[in-house]
Amino acid sequence: MFTRIFGAVLSIAAVLAGAIIPRVHAAFDGGIPGPALMPLVALAVIALGGAGMAWAAAPETSLPIRENLRQVGGALGLLAAGVTYAAAMPILGFVLATAVFILMTCLVFGGRHPVILIVLTILVPLALHYGFAGIFNLPLPEASFLQE
Repeated sequence: MFTRIFGAVLSIAAVLAGAIIPRVHAAFDGGIPGPALMPLVALAVIALGGAGMAWAAAPETSLPIRENLRQVGGALGLLAAGVTYAAAMPILGFVLATAVFILMTCLVFGGRHPVILIVLTILVPLALHYGFAGIFNLPLPEASFLQE
């Protein structure tokens, strides 16, 4: 049940996020796709993956209504965390916002081992920043409170 609910919520969120991205037309400069196209492609892949999860999830036994509500709440909570993460990124910057997002989602979903939490919270945002900014030369949001 959770997989179906999560897949449906994921698809809807990706489609809505794609619909409200400003300046979608800026993805093409003279007919050539640029870096602005990347979020739209990622959202399309997320929406298709979520739809696949919702459609192809194995049927499960019937759960009590309280468990169903807990699963729906978890899916909506993760969606809210993603929206908060996206909203915080221009203020906190990519690295700090990603670290906070990873830490909070790990804690919410049961991560309790401190060494793993610290390693994930530090290494994943730095690796992602290096990959996007260093290798692909894509600009990432910087913390607005650090800029003069």
